[in-house]
Amino acid sequence: MHGKRNHVITDRFEPGSTMKVLPAVAAVESGVISMQDSIETGSGYLKHEGWDLRDTHANGTITYHDVIKLSSNIGTALVSDNTDKGELYKYARAFGFNQKTRIELPGEATTVVRKIPDWNRSTRSAISRGYAIVCLPPAPNGACLCRVGQWWVSSSGRSSLRGT
Repeated sequence: MHGKRNHVITDRFEPGSTMKVLPAVAAVESGVISMQDSIETGSGYLKHEGWDLRDTHANGTITYHDVIKLSSNIGTALVSDNTDKGELYKYARAFGFNQKTRIELPGEATTVVRKIPDWNRSTRSAISRGYAIVCLPPAPNGACLCRVGQWWVSSSGRSSLRGT
């Protein structure tokens, strides 16, 4: 049976940095930060909620736009910690997490974001870096996003979220 499994719809994984857009949209849309605001990312190392966070370079103070552009683990974690859990969860759901694609694929797994009561003190930070959240490969995944002008649009068509 293993040879007949459709890995695109059955195999889940933690997406890592590709998910940084999800908490970014939640933070910007809920007014936590704007893309022009500055974030102090320091020397490229931060002990945060018991975890060692590292950036590839010491970026110092950079705009939130550059936090996303440079894929700063430190910047995304710090902003996510200031984003309401309910808002972050709401946006994860809007992008299709904890839901199937609705195209009735046999054996389809669902993407997963834990429900808020199951979050611990590091969950927001972990989600901001693509951990504590589980995806399917991009093709059927409702959590895949693209920027179209001033709008973020999920690949499932479920959400159109205004960007800045």
